[in-house]
Order: sequence, then C-alpha cells, then structure tokens
Amino acid sequence: MKKNKTEILIYVLAALPVCITLLCYLHLPAQIPSHWNVHGDVDGFLSPFGLLLFALLPLFLALMMQLLPLFDPKRKNYAQFSRAFAAVRLTLVLFFFLNHCILLYNAFWPGLLQIDSILMAMMGGLFCVLGNFMPKFRHNYFVGIRTPWTLANAECWRRTHRFAGPLWVIAGLLLIVLSFFTHGVVLLWSTTAVLTLFCGASILYSFFIYKKCGND
Repeated sequence: MKKNKTEILIYVLAALPVCITLLCYLHLPAQIPSHWNVHGDVDGFLSPFGLLLFALLPLFLALMMQLLPLFDPKRKNYAQFSRAFAAVRLTLVLFFFLNHCILLYNAFWPGLLQIDSILMAMMGGLFCVLGNFMPKFRHNYFVGIRTPWTLANAECWRRTHRFAGPLWVIAGLLLIVLSFFTHGVVLLWSTTAVLTLFCGASILYSFFIYKKCGND
C-alpha cells in the first residue's frame, strides 16, 4: 500500500508542472527567462510553448525511471532496494517540479529570486538524499556510481556505495551552506571544487577497492 501511495505521489508531482503551465499559458510573456550566466544575467529564453514542453520533463523522467529496470540485466536486484529507488525517483521528480515552479515564478515576477543560490541549495538537498540512500543500492546498470570497476564487481559496488553515501551527504550540506553565503562566480567555482573533490574521491575509491577485491 505504501509503495502504491509513493507511485501516486510521484506521478501527481510529475503531472503538476504541465497542469500549472496550462492554467497560466494564456498569461505567460512571449519570452520567459530560462537560463542565467554566472553573473546572474539572463542569457536564455523559452517561448510559452517551449516552457510547456519543458514541463513534460518530470513526467518523462518518472516514466523512464520506472521502465529502465525492465531492460537492466540485473533487474532482479531492484526488489532489494525498491524503497530506496522509489525515494530517489520521488526526489528527482520533486527537484524538477521545483525547478519548473521557479521558472514560472520568474516569468511573472522577474529578478526577485536569487536563482543561482536557490538552485544550488536544491542540488545540495538532492545530493543529501542520494547519499542517504546510496548504501542501499544494489548492483545494477542504471542507478548509482557506475564506474567500470563497480559494474564489474558486486563487492566493489557494495563497498563503494557504503563509502560514498556519507561523502555525498557532506557534499550536499556544503552546497547548501555555500548557497547561503556565496553567489555568482564564487558559487560556481566553490561548487565545482566540492563536486570534483567528493565525486572524484568516490570514483578513485571504487578503483582501489576493485584492485583489492581482485586480490582477495
């Protein structure tokens, strides 16, 4: 029953951007800011129809992530982390739903939001959720840290995800903190440094653990 409620929530959240955009469609401006450079200046726009197409992204993502396990050679493993997988799907759909809400808000009230800081805080939250559930991921080809070494060895996969999970939570918290105290170029470079350090550490760990597993 809980699984069914989660699935319903996923698809309700995924469909909401389309519904909200349709309700606002006739009142949308001809050009809707959709991208900002590191200085906070708008350098990309969408038409109302383009925004409507963008609103389909959460729905496409929800459906794709539900279907991908069917094509995974290790699809039987998904039953072992079904709750974690559902939580990740829900979080990703929520992330893109909130992103669409920001675009809609900015279409009617431009310049009132610190877009880069908000998006970075959202990304930090996403990393925290992924890191929290990462140790529960089982060997598969679509979700998790998919390096040549984790995909080749189930033990390497398990140990890498147990190691990387807390790291990604820390990275997410750092991104949230940075979103409050920096913006623009400083936020961009500090974020790049955090992601490079923590994601790079996860990848390198998988390599060294694979070498160790191969010798055990």
